[in-house]
Amino acid sequence: MYSNTIRREADLPCKPWRSLPPEPAEQSGLSTEDTSVLSELRSQNWSSTNDGYDASLAPFNFTELETSVITKLKSLEQRFDEKRKISLQKIEEQLLRIERKLNRKLQNCRDTSWQRFQTNVYYFSDTEENWDMARKTCADHDSHLVIINSKQEQDFVIQTLKNSIWLGLSDTEKEGTWHWVDGSPLKERSWRKGEPNNGGNNGEDCAVLYKEGKWNDIHCDKRVKFVCEKEEDCV
Repeated sequence: MYSNTIRREADLPCKPWRSLPPEPAEQSGLSTEDTSVLSELRSQNWSSTNDGYDASLAPFNFTELETSVITKLKSLEQRFDEKRKISLQKIEEQLLRIERKLNRKLQNCRDTSWQRFQTNVYYFSDTEENWDMARKTCADHDSHLVIINSKQEQDFVIQTLKNSIWLGLSDTEKEGTWHWVDGSPLKERSWRKGEPNNGGNNGEDCAVLYKEGKWNDIHCDKRVKFVCEKEEDCV
């Protein structure tokens, strides 16, 4: 029986000996120590698997990876530089606006031709202009023709007057509907008796304030002194 067992085992076909896969001719970019480690790993992997050589342990193409990484880094750097330039430009523009605003404030602080009342300042003109030109002159100084919001404000303006001035008040858009130059409707009223009457051939669409403290509507092309008003920005 023992001999039969030996014979049966001898009759079994022998598995052919598998040799390890050949080492690559060159290990580009790898040191001798690295090559030795990879060889050992391939040997261990071969002996522990039935399918033979594991392709995942083949030498890695570091040159291709390095090129890809460098390309991506350069692209990121370029985009970063572009965004940085845009951000710096916006910051410079903002700083320029702030500088101009501060310069205007400084100029206003030094300008003694404007008189203060409550939170606003007023410029009393020495020249006479028609209503449109007076309005433009005020706008050129970041202000508007005076708007009367209270009796106290009107009293302040009157005490400096020597004669009549333009108010920032007209009904040029719709006859009989008076609005201030800032678009607000008329609330405070101090018309002369019988005014406004829209007298004259071409109509009277612009308002003046007399020294006596009463208002009147007159032709907008007449030349009258004026008062400009704006918020005080000297702090």
